[in-house]
Amino acid sequence: MIRFKLNDDFYDSNEKYFFDLNFSTRISFYNFMDNDFINFKKNMDSLYGKHNYFEGKKSDIDFIGYFSNEIKDFPTALEKWKEFFKSKNKLI
Repeated sequence: MIRFKLNDDFYDSNEKYFFDLNFSTRISFYNFMDNDFINFKKNMDSLYGKHNYFEGKKSDIDFIGYFSNEIKDFPTALEKWKEFFKSKNKLI
């Protein structure tokens, strides 16, 4: 399992903006990044504001996600990411 997070550049403790994904490692996530993912991410950038990739580990949990001070609506953007991962059977 890895955790997907959205963080605001100005307020990086948005612990409520996350969900868990069915990937064993970050490398398995990288392998998942196909054309559907790339097109979805570009669409998110144009609709909600630029998403900048980040990754790390906290309390033995690997996480990946995006940060930005440009994302206009974090709750809606997070729901769109959830819908995307659910459609790919990766949402836990």
